[in-house]
Amino acid sequence: MALGQHDDHDDGNCDEAIASLYTYLDHELSADDMVRVRTHLEDCSPCFEAFDFEAELRIVVAKKCTESMPPGLLDRLLSICKGEEPAVAEHPSDDANAAT
Repeated sequence: MALGQHDDHDDGNCDEAIASLYTYLDHELSADDMVRVRTHLEDCSPCFEAFDFEAELRIVVAKKCTESMPPGLLDRLLSICKGEEPAVAEHPSDDANAAT
C-alpha cells in the first residue's frame, strides 16, 4: 500500500506527516508540530519506515560525502541551475597544443 493510503489511518494525517518529514528531521517545526508528527510516526509503521529510511540516508550521506568540491565547480553548477552557459575552463594542455 502506498504512503498516505493506510487502511487504519486518516490519509490526511499520513500525507501531512510525509510532507513534514524533512522539516521534522531538521528540527525546523514548531514544538507542537514536532509532537504531532512524532505521535503519528509512532502510530503509523509505513510512515515511520519512510522516516527511518530518510534519517539513515542522511547519516550515510554525512559520513560518506566528505570530499570538498574542486575549485569553480559550485559556480559552474549555479550557472547551470540559472540556465546560463557555464564558462569552459581552459586546461594547461590546451596552451601546450596551441604552441606546437
